[in-house]
Order: sequence, then C-alpha cells, then structure tokens
Amino acid sequence: MDGFVWFAVIISVLVVNFGMGIILLRGSYNKNPCQLKAWLIYQSTLMILVVLACAFIYINFPSDMKRLKQILHTLLLIPATLGFMKIVNDHKEEIEASTNKHELLVEA
Repeated sequence: MDGFVWFAVIISVLVVNFGMGIILLRGSYNKNPCQLKAWLIYQSTLMILVVLACAFIYINFPSDMKRLKQILHTLLLIPATLGFMKIVNDHKEEIEASTNKHELLVEA
C-alpha cells in the first residue's frame, strides 16, 4: 500500500481512539455502563485488527529485525490492553451493581 494510504489509516485510527477515550471518560464520570461497554467492544475489535496487521507484517516483511520488533510490540501490547479492559470491565460491573442495588432500595 502507498505511504499516504497508511498515513490516512493511522490518522483515522488515532482520531477514533481519541473519540473513544472521550466516551470512556464520560461513561465513567456519568456512571453510564453502556458507554464503558462501547469502549470495551471497540478495544476488542481494535486488538483483533492489530493482531491481524501483525500477522500481515510478519508474512510480508522478510527482515528478521522487523519481524522481531513486530512480535515484541504485539506481545507487549496485548497484555497491557487486556489489563486495561479488565479494569474498565470491573468498573462497569461496579456501576451496574450499584445501579441495581439503588433500584431495589427504591422499590422497597
């Protein structure tokens, strides 16, 4: 692919990442689990795409150093992303539990 196309794809992903970061912050601040779930779905999708891109780069670039760099990058990225996703999911579950508890108290 042309360098300009890669640049456009990277800029697009960065803009969407920025938007999803805002959704994550708003969801946490407003205690809206739906926004947190949207961020979790986005991160899951993005992680799958990163792994596929890593496989594509691994197959198409014969350089051993470039392959090693990509494998190390992916090996560091996946555990960090999974850790962040676990934290957000735990926060989402806390919000849902407190909302359910508040609804039960209002009904009683």
